[in-house]
Amino acid sequence: MKFAFLMFFSLSCFSATLDVEKSVFNVYGGKLHTGGRIEALVDPDQARSGVVTVKLKYAVRKKIYVPVPQSVLNGDEEQDIPESFLDERGYLELESKGSSELEKVTLIHQGRFNLGKFLNCHKVLIKAKNGKSSTTVYFHPSLKGLGWKMIELVLHTNIPALGDYLFRAENVEDYSAP
Repeated sequence: MKFAFLMFFSLSCFSATLDVEKSVFNVYGGKLHTGGRIEALVDPDQARSGVVTVKLKYAVRKKIYVPVPQSVLNGDEEQDIPESFLDERGYLELESKGSSELEKVTLIHQGRFNLGKFLNCHKVLIKAKNGKSSTTVYFHPSLKGLGWKMIELVLHTNIPALGDYLFRAENVEDYSAP
C-alpha cells in the first residue's frame, strides 16, 4: 500500500511539473519577414528523467517578393532543457556553473539583462548539437508558462538567401507578479 501511494505521489508530482501553460510570442519584423508568431510548450510525450522537450512552433509571414518558400518560415524546433528550468532553480544553477551539456543541446548562461520592467532576466543560449538551430531565451520568474520574456531563434539553413536566419520574438503576456 505504501509503495502504491509513493508511486502515485511521485507520478503526480512529475506530471504537475509538466503542467506548464503554453507561452506565446509575437515575432518582430526582420530582414525577410514582416512578423509572425511563436508558440512554446513543454511536450509531455518527450519527457525523460530530469529532461523536458520544449517544442517551438513558428509561423512567420515573409515579405513580398522574397525568393524563399513559405515552408521555410513555418515549422517546429525542439529544444531539450533540464526539468529544473520550468522555474528559476535551473537558471540559478546554470548561472553558477556557467554552462551545461545535455545529450542534444549545450546550455550557456550569458548573464542577466533588463528588458523594460523585467529586471535581472537570465539570458541563456541553447545550442542544438545537430547544428540546425540555436535559441537564446530571456527568463524572468514573474512570467507564466515557461517564464521566457523574449526568444531569439536562429535557424542555420543551407539556403543562400537566408543563411543563419534570426527570428526575434517577445512574450505577449503582461507582468504577472503580484
